[in-house]
Amino acid sequence: MSLIELLAVMALIAIMAVFTGPAIRAVSGAGTTNKAISDLSQSLEFARTYAMANRTFVRVALASVPAGGDRLLPTTVVLPIYSADGSLDADGATGMADAGIWPALDRPLVLEDFAVTDSLNAALPKTSQDAMPSESDITSFSRQLGGLGAVTFTEFVQFLPNGEARVIRDIPTRFIKLGYDRPKVPGGSGTGLGANAFILRISGVTGNIQVLRGEDL
Repeated sequence: MSLIELLAVMALIAIMAVFTGPAIRAVSGAGTTNKAISDLSQSLEFARTYAMANRTFVRVALASVPAGGDRLLPTTVVLPIYSADGSLDADGATGMADAGIWPALDRPLVLEDFAVTDSLNAALPKTSQDAMPSESDITSFSRQLGGLGAVTFTEFVQFLPNGEARVIRDIPTRFIKLGYDRPKVPGGSGTGLGANAFILRISGVTGNIQVLRGEDL
């Protein structure tokens, strides 16, 4: 496959993603840890590949939606978006809330009964010093998502056109840690380390993803 053919395929995928933006990929319930890991990894890898192929900035935005009302379980929403003009000129909350300026790269991924937690760490490799999306200096923004209503995204991983991953816009990082676990009690507070806990560790330089499971934490 030539480079031109690859770019054409990537552009087609992006167009399809925009038109299917309201649709949602949901991962819910027990026994879905493998699927959650797979879907998250694919979202991150696709974001990096798209940034490099299209010479643009891609942000994987994360939101935590607590249980309440019609939602029985706490939920994490993952939304990959990209800069339509390839720049960071529209970098604030207003620009990022506009789907025309920062279109969705893929459908939102909804992880029901999974919560992002910064407290998860692995001894080998040591992850306690890794950067985390919660440390990002990218401005929070809100969007209306079908079935979820208005969702506010507060944590980010950004991929540069050269494929580098960051959480702080102007500071390179060696590794980025995304830790997930299921709450001890559905709808309750706190997390319980167990077989459902996992960390996705992203190399800031290469974007490679390492999966650390419950037995490694």
